[in-house]
Amino acid sequence: MTALERMIASLNHEEPDRAAVWTLIDNSDLMRHFADGEDCDALMTDHTNSEDLLDLTARTCEALGIDVTFLCYKYLMNPFPRDATDLQTISEHKSEFQNVEDLKKYSPNVPTYEAIEAELLPEFNRVKEALEPHTVLVSQGGCSIEACHGLGFELFSMAMYDAPGELGRIMDAYSEHQRIICQVYADHKLAPAYQVSCDIGFKGTLLFSPDYLRQEMIPRLKYEIEPIKN
Repeated sequence: MTALERMIASLNHEEPDRAAVWTLIDNSDLMRHFADGEDCDALMTDHTNSEDLLDLTARTCEALGIDVTFLCYKYLMNPFPRDATDLQTISEHKSEFQNVEDLKKYSPNVPTYEAIEAELLPEFNRVKEALEPHTVLVSQGGCSIEACHGLGFELFSMAMYDAPGELGRIMDAYSEHQRIICQVYADHKLAPAYQVSCDIGFKGTLLFSPDYLRQEMIPRLKYEIEPIKN
C-alpha cells in the first residue's frame, strides 16, 4: 500500500497492510540524526518553512516511514528554536491582557477568505509536493477554546465567570476564523482529511469542566468544521 492508500483504509475502518503512522516530528535530536552531519544552527532561528527545514522534514519522514504528517495551519513543526531558549511551555507565555476590562476593548481580527486562501494555498502545496509520495500532508486547525492561550489561562478562567459574554464574543471570532480556514481547505480539496487539535487537558485531568466543553467548545467546533463535513 502507498501512504495515501494506508491512510484512507485506516480512516474508513478497513484493515491496511500495517498501521498508518500519523504524527509530526517534534524532536531536534532525531532530525539531527537524519541531517547527515549538515549544520542545523540556521534552523535555531527559523520560523518559516525554509527549504532547509522542508528538506530535512521530508528526509526524516521518509526514513521513519511516516505516512501522514501535518502543518500547524501553514507552518512546519520546527523543534530547533526551543534548543536556544528557556521558554519550554505555553504556561510561561505572558498575556498582553491584564484584566476583564481589557477584554471589553479587544476586537479579534478575523481574516477574509481571500487573505487565508492567499497565504495557505502556496505553502501547503509547496510542502505537500516535497513530501510526496512517501508522506501525505494535512493541515491542522485549532478551535475556539484556544482563545485561552492568547488571553492567558488565569484571565480566561476569571472571564468564564466574570465576563462570559465578552469571552463568548472573543471565542465566536476565533470560531469564525477557523471556519473560513476550513472553507478554503474544503473548496480546494487540499487533502483527504483535516486535523483539529485543541489543548483541553493535561495528562491527568481536563483544563476545563466537561460541562463547559459541552456548552462552549463542542457547538463552536461543529460550526467550525461544517465546511469540511459538507
